[in-house]
Amino acid sequence: MVVLLAVVAAASAYGGEVGTSALWTVRDDGSNRQLLTALPAGTVLDRAANRVALRTDDGLVISAPDGSGRVLLADTKGVGDAAFSPSGRSIAFTAWSNGSYGLYVAGSDGTGVRLVDAAASLAAWSPDESSIVFASGAEGARADLVTELVDGSGRRVLVRRGVADSAFRPSISPDGRSIAYECLNVRGGGFCIRRGRTIARYPGSGVDPLWSPTGRAVAATVAGNYNSGLDVTDLATHARRVIAPIPKLIGVDFTPLAWSPNGRQLLYQRTCAGLRPPQCVTAVYNRTIATGKDRRVSTDGLRWTLAHWHGHTIGYVTQP
Repeated sequence: MVVLLAVVAAASAYGGEVGTSALWTVRDDGSNRQLLTALPAGTVLDRAANRVALRTDDGLVISAPDGSGRVLLADTKGVGDAAFSPSGRSIAFTAWSNGSYGLYVAGSDGTGVRLVDAAASLAAWSPDESSIVFASGAEGARADLVTELVDGSGRRVLVRRGVADSAFRPSISPDGRSIAYECLNVRGGGFCIRRGRTIARYPGSGVDPLWSPTGRAVAATVAGNYNSGLDVTDLATHARRVIAPIPKLIGVDFTPLAWSPNGRQLLYQRTCAGLRPPQCVTAVYNRTIATGKDRRVSTDGLRWTLAHWHGHTIGYVTQP
């Protein structure tokens, strides 16, 4: 209770530092914000249903949001990132080993830890959890786009040396048939979508791709100084729309957080890389794609992660 009260007091200051991670809900118009619970100590890497994955000094920990049922996965020091499968029964994670981040999969109960690739990005799960897709190669260099069944069989290279950097995580469409990833093309870095054996290429970067629930659009971060912002790519028309409320402002980053269930609205975050108020304030917006209008949802200046949108309610995590 003491920790929970401390979180409430810090959050009420709107912009003060929160000393522990916490799980919140808010209406998509920014109203009715509620603190649900303080989360266990550690960096929250992912959450699914009644589980959270945490990077701790001991290694990768999986527990309930209240800290109960704590499971420490064996030999997981130096964890990079983690992603639950859609049901939350399994988890993929990266951990430092022999000079690079290796990719592993395991059951969420800590059993069956298996090395997938000794040098790879965090995997994306297929909707049916039968397979994973990841970039395989040394970080900072060109990588292969690879798929593999969860049991370790059926490994295939989908695109050879076509991923810009193995640090970039691909994303699988809701129907499981398309893969969005940061690719290489004749103009340098680019954004690609692979469907079957066809690859559609779009100019400019597209990091952290996030599919809409309908699979009609993909939102991705545009990287680099004056081009900072978000791109929303409509796969039916191939049109790309840039979202950047503060255009041409160096030191501002934009991240897609969650799509509304109908795919008509996009929750995204503007964060400040080295800038201070009043030039920049960390904030979260709800963009209506058809009209291009934004509604500011956050007012506390805290950084959001792991947002999930259900009906008109958004759940999200804040971290110190």
